[in-house]
Amino acid sequence: MFNHRHIVLPIVIIAGLTALSALLLAAWRREDPVPPVILTEVERGPIRDVVPALGRIRAANQVEVGTEVGGRVLRVAVETEQEVQANDLLAVIDPEPFENALTTARARLLTARSGQAEARARLRAAQAELARLRPLAENGTRSESTLEDLEFEIEALSAARDRAEAGIVLAESEVSQAEANLARTEIRAPIDGFVLERRIEPGQTVNAAMNTPVLFVIAANLRDVLIEARVAEADVGRVREGMAVRFTVDAYPDEVFQAHADAIRRNPIEDGRFVSYAVMINAFDPSQRLLPGMTASVEFVAAESHDVLRARRETLLAWMPVDFRITDAMIEDWLARQPGRTLPEEPHLLRAAFHGSYAGRALRDGRRTVYLLTPDGWEVRQVRVGLEDQEYFEILDSDLQPGDRLLVDDPRRSQVD
Repeated sequence: MFNHRHIVLPIVIIAGLTALSALLLAAWRREDPVPPVILTEVERGPIRDVVPALGRIRAANQVEVGTEVGGRVLRVAVETEQEVQANDLLAVIDPEPFENALTTARARLLTARSGQAEARARLRAAQAELARLRPLAENGTRSESTLEDLEFEIEALSAARDRAEAGIVLAESEVSQAEANLARTEIRAPIDGFVLERRIEPGQTVNAAMNTPVLFVIAANLRDVLIEARVAEADVGRVREGMAVRFTVDAYPDEVFQAHADAIRRNPIEDGRFVSYAVMINAFDPSQRLLPGMTASVEFVAAESHDVLRARRETLLAWMPVDFRITDAMIEDWLARQPGRTLPEEPHLLRAAFHGSYAGRALRDGRRTVYLLTPDGWEVRQVRVGLEDQEYFEILDSDLQPGDRLLVDDPRRSQVD
């Protein structure tokens, strides 16, 4: 008897393979999905054009206290963070060598004064002898040569007196220097404030022969602080003295401190291929929470405005979208504006011609071109650019409204072109 299963089964298998082949062929022929255009909305918001930088905080009025004399530190009278008044004793250097030097200088002064008195006495004696012998020489009882010898002796004695007087000046100077050095063994505070740093200990030897060692750093207060911010060479041209500054510190991340820019240092700071310049920033912190050494994240405010009509900067760089409808009227207007020229037939070249025409017209009027998506399709809008920051630009002299959608990019261009 004939078995139908031997016929049906091969037919089903063939039909299944045919259907699968058809599906694979359709999938192979199917085009990739068309990517959507990238849009952004016109909105209201702030524009902040800032120059970023980093800096270190230090007290605005701080003094490094050193010593002009060397020796062994006998005593340190203050601790770090201690409040001091001007002329308070900070430390004492062993005064014994300087006391001995003062004693020696005073002895030399006494010797110089004795020499001066002796020189004056000898000069007066010679002058008196000359006065006594002059009448005798006139009546012939003394020779003229005796008078001449005495006159030469008086000149020599006058020079000796002058040398003795100069020796006194020199000895007095040595005494003054020795007294000053002795006084400098007591290190005193130059200003009112507090001890920010103490760099010496009792028994330590300091040497002021080659340079002045820093023993203490005294800060007047921390209400006035100074930030030395490093600004990249590409941005330093946008910074000017007196510019408003905002900064934050890691210790108070939610608080923004206000300041203003001061002097711009001309000496470059080179770190490999990176070049920056130091800009000094003055800030006032009545609560004295900003401590020396803190890192400040700084923003120099080049321009700022609030609640303005704005759009993303990328819209100013957008090219005419693929589905922009170029009408016959637009073509006639283009040809009328540029007589003797012809438009290309290729769609992407035609769009490029119109894009360049719109952009050129806008730039001549001091404007820029954007593409607006409306229910009826794409339209060209020309806007005047106001303030700019890293993300947005301010829209001026335009009928654009918040919520209007502007073209950022059309990915289809790469597929069609």
